[in-house]
Amino acid sequence: SPKLKRMLRYHASKEAHALRLLKVCTNATRWCASLGAIAGFYTTLEQVSGIARGEEDHWNDVAAGAMSGNVLGLCFPGTIGMRLRGAAVGSVAGGLLSLPLG
Repeated sequence: SPKLKRMLRYHASKEAHALRLLKVCTNATRWCASLGAIAGFYTTLEQVSGIARGEEDHWNDVAAGAMSGNVLGLCFPGTIGMRLRGAAVGSVAGGLLSLPLG
């Protein structure tokens, strides 16, 4: 009957919407966890660099940004060549972006 078809279509669209929402929430949680790990890694590298060098200056931020960018570049999916290229770009970009922070 037409009423049953409308009802089934309605529930199917609600189910599809719920699955899309679940996928968005799962991906958002994954990205937040990844960014939190990179931020923790950056802070740890900044402190280790300061302790190893015995100085607290902006070069600690640059070193931490370069290493964090390097790790982030290696985490992207793709071939090993693409990952190494991403690591090189991430290292330069991370160092340059963290230079004003120091």
